[in-house]
Amino acid sequence: MKLSIFHSHVLLLLFQSNLFGQHDGNFPPPANPPVVEAVETTEKITIDGRLDEAAWRKAAPVSEFFRIEPRQGGAVVHPTEVRILFDEKNLYVGAVCKDRLGRRGARVQDFRRDFNYFENDNFSVQLDPQNLKRYCVSFQTTPLGTQRDLQVFDGSLKDTDWDALWSVRTTMTDSGYVAEFAIPFKTLRYRQTGANEAPTWGLSLTRLSRRDYEQTIFPPMPQSLAPYRMTYAATLKGLKLPPPSVNLRLQPYSLYQRDAERTRGTATTSDNDFKIGGDAKWAINPHAVLDVTFNTDFAQAEVDRAVNNLTRFNVFFPERRQFFFGELGSVGGRG
Repeated sequence: MKLSIFHSHVLLLLFQSNLFGQHDGNFPPPANPPVVEAVETTEKITIDGRLDEAAWRKAAPVSEFFRIEPRQGGAVVHPTEVRILFDEKNLYVGAVCKDRLGRRGARVQDFRRDFNYFENDNFSVQLDPQNLKRYCVSFQTTPLGTQRDLQVFDGSLKDTDWDALWSVRTTMTDSGYVAEFAIPFKTLRYRQTGANEAPTWGLSLTRLSRRDYEQTIFPPMPQSLAPYRMTYAATLKGLKLPPPSVNLRLQPYSLYQRDAERTRGTATTSDNDFKIGGDAKWAINPHAVLDVTFNTDFAQAEVDRAVNNLTRFNVFFPERRQFFFGELGSVGGRG
């Protein structure tokens, strides 16, 4: 009889371990990723960080965030709820980031674009519009509405020089902060699906609460991996993508320079110089982008950083001209 009771206790402990410890240590990607439904809206969404439009209440909230820092697993101290909408032009993401200290709980160190991820409270959205499982674009913001965007390859290789066209507004509340994103479809590169094929994208959501250094993510992912590993991503469904269109952006410029020499207040010689030029970026399809420059103004172009390389390895420099393009660098192609 005692042996039977002992065995029953062991089985109970094994069951509890399997139920509550299924995300201990490393674990493989889910065979059936969770599904997030984006809700179409015809209501005008004002990006003000309030989520007070009626359309937001029609979208089911995503709140099953998994803690990966400071320890993997366990109860989440700072809950987060996310809803997703879309219309014919934009994908909208609304996040309610709760904090028991309200406004006093926010930790924001700087207001620069492309802020330091680890030094600020932030919420981020990762999208894999082509379902490559090896690539994503990440849109991030702090409680004060500072923007950070980047492309990530294989979960670890980051291109922070990428600057996309998107907007976000935030509001601080007594229970935390609210972030409202508008990401134009033209900013993203995705594959146009057939008439009988529903589009699906990879999606992951992360939040960092700097005060307690609590990092949470949806869907669950091992602590040992970067939060950009899209093999663990959820599946975003319900989208109706706009048809292909011409993705072309132009950035012209003009310069005028006049030099004059004066002798005792009288102009003796003068020289007038007028210069025009510009840049164009054309997203031909999801895999090819054409950059064209006419009469480049090198005074506005950044140069490579000076590096003393004393090793046997090559030095790879980022493409500095992406800053020169500014908003042009965000245009994506659709095929």
